[in-house]
Amino acid sequence: ICMPQLQVTLCETAQKRCAFLHQVVRTLALSAEVLEQDAHLVADESPGFHHAVARAVFEPGTWQSLGARLVAPQGWIWSMVTDRQAATLHQPDLASYALKDGRTRGIVRQQRSTVP
Repeated sequence: ICMPQLQVTLCETAQKRCAFLHQVVRTLALSAEVLEQDAHLVADESPGFHHAVARAVFEPGTWQSLGARLVAPQGWIWSMVTDRQAATLHQPDLASYALKDGRTRGIVRQQRSTVP
């Protein structure tokens, strides 16, 4: 909404969630494409996105590997993780934030070139 020039591609395998995403894109006039496809298949056909973002969909190591397949050579892979998960990642750029219950979460940014 804040960046209408941003081109976004959303991957979702569940038809019901895709229908919801299509409705949101239409209602808010977003510049987004909704693919009813598994991210692994998109990675096989990907032209190389600048950024790939996942929120609690994959374990961090699995997402790193898949994200590296989705982004261009200098692209960025973003993950939302627990602090414990972030500690297992190779060279993470981590920003932590607190939840209302006192637990913390992190947003990890990694450039494809740093993914092992």
